[in-house]
Amino acid sequence: MERHDPTPAEPLSGTPKIRSLHGIKAARSKSRTWNGITVYNLEFELLPGRAWVDLTSEQGSLSLILDVLGGRVETRQRLDTPNPAHSQTPRPMSLIPAGMTLWGHSHGALRVREARLDFDVAALASVLGEELDLLKLQTPLLTFQDDRVWRLGARLAEQCEAPDSLTQLYGDSLTAALFIDLWRPICRRV
Repeated sequence: MERHDPTPAEPLSGTPKIRSLHGIKAARSKSRTWNGITVYNLEFELLPGRAWVDLTSEQGSLSLILDVLGGRVETRQRLDTPNPAHSQTPRPMSLIPAGMTLWGHSHGALRVREARLDFDVAALASVLGEELDLLKLQTPLLTFQDDRVWRLGARLAEQCEAPDSLTQLYGDSLTAALFIDLWRPICRRV
């Protein structure tokens, strides 16, 4: 596990830009890019007590909590305002619009595994083969659950760890399937 002494506004090497680290003892990351979508398999080792990171991204992001050891984790729109729905949702995910401030917050967790998928809207439109309603992508989906999307995201994170000769084709297929499944309910939103 890569050791890191957190300092504000310092991105971790090889990870998406993660700012305002607090209570993070170490971080490990592996990433791959498929269909213009960068998938990060992130693992954070946390100090006792509260920990948080600023998840703001220049691109749209999908965050999937894969595993938590001890305590609880949640996404928050404001660092000081709890999101109780997150801890009550199995396999929680958050769709984060580009530039939106969102916090990853933990209390009492020792380790957190997360898959983060950063995407460019133009690349995503190319993968899906259609124009995307940008207004719908500017509205966050915080703390939602979709087992199929979560399983596809978990498989993509696994491929970051153990690539093989078919990883590119497999990753291209999984990212396309994941975003098609994610996009369907977004299209139905009013």
